[in-house]
Amino acid sequence: MAVEAILQGSVIVKESSQGTRVAWASTHAFGHDTLTIQPDRGYEDIKELVGSAAYQGRIRKKLSGKWSLESNVRCPSALGSGPALKEILAAAYGIETLTPATDAVYTFLTSTGTITTLQLGIFIREQYYLQANKAVVSKFSWDMSEDNYIKFKAEGEFADFSFIAGRPTLAQNSAAGDTTLDITPADINKIFVGNAGLLVGFSGGNDNTDAGYAITALNKATNIATIAAIAGTTVNAGEYIYGFVPPTLTYPTGEIIEGLNSSLQINTVAVNCIMASIEVDTGITLLNKEATTDRPTIPARTKRRETKGKLSFYLDNPNAHMFGAGMENDDYALIIRMGDNVSLRRVTHELPAVQIKFPNDFNLGQENVTEFQVEFMAKPSTIGGIDDLTTTFD
Repeated sequence: MAVEAILQGSVIVKESSQGTRVAWASTHAFGHDTLTIQPDRGYEDIKELVGSAAYQGRIRKKLSGKWSLESNVRCPSALGSGPALKEILAAAYGIETLTPATDAVYTFLTSTGTITTLQLGIFIREQYYLQANKAVVSKFSWDMSEDNYIKFKAEGEFADFSFIAGRPTLAQNSAAGDTTLDITPADINKIFVGNAGLLVGFSGGNDNTDAGYAITALNKATNIATIAAIAGTTVNAGEYIYGFVPPTLTYPTGEIIEGLNSSLQINTVAVNCIMASIEVDTGITLLNKEATTDRPTIPARTKRRETKGKLSFYLDNPNAHMFGAGMENDDYALIIRMGDNVSLRRVTHELPAVQIKFPNDFNLGQENVTEFQVEFMAKPSTIGGIDDLTTTFD
């Protein structure tokens, strides 16, 4: 039976302890355009000269991986409850402030704050399951253009992963109280168990009363998996194992933000624009040089955060002053509202001090209507500050 990607579902949650598995809840589901999780075993070719031109094999390197996301932006369903992407935004910015009945505000972490890590999961019914742990957000962006939906993109790294591909079966029965599973030898490579472990269910219907069973280790030499004690009915030889997520998921229901009727203010003056984008390189990565481990260990800031963006305009009288704005070293305050100026249908970005780059991109555009684009770099409003970008859903 083909595994149909259109049936893909995804779950995400903040880790309460970095790299420690979190049991999935129904509210961890979220919608998106694409979510890619790319595990990497890591190998290096053996380069010994042994009197032969043949390939000599390889040695293992660290486990690791990269992930990326592209999504529409779905607002909170109620003021102060957080948008659909709240887990990723909390990790991307570092600080999430939810004020009931008012707003959800995202601000950057101070230099002494603890970096938030994520657990990400992709599943296709009971046929495929991939989980990433200790995931960090390295880059993210917001895009507003013409009359399209507002787009959010993010990417980063992760230190640990587990997967079940296909439907590995049991070679023997496991009765109530048993803490091991005997995996069919031909299916042993259909499952990989990382340090965080993963939750599973069985095709015979035993899923630990909608809680799943935690597999914490897998011995490929003996085909034995270590599992939380089986409860209730025996799981039988021939049943298959699948990655467990709650059978009923609750997806966010807030409004998707449209690009129509958005706004841009420059130094409090409203200005029409064609496009606005904000890109952030958080400077956060996973330290991976330690020889005493087989995977990356500590999330850390390894460089300065960069907050930058682009604005594009028609070259008409109200906007023409932006063409030469980068000639001097002036600061400009930007407020970019994406979406209608209506509660629960907008997200607002405040950048209190941006510096415009010069020269800028100048072209004749379609039908000889002249357009130009400027790039900017954002900094905090005060030396040592952290408010180069503040994002609010209200």
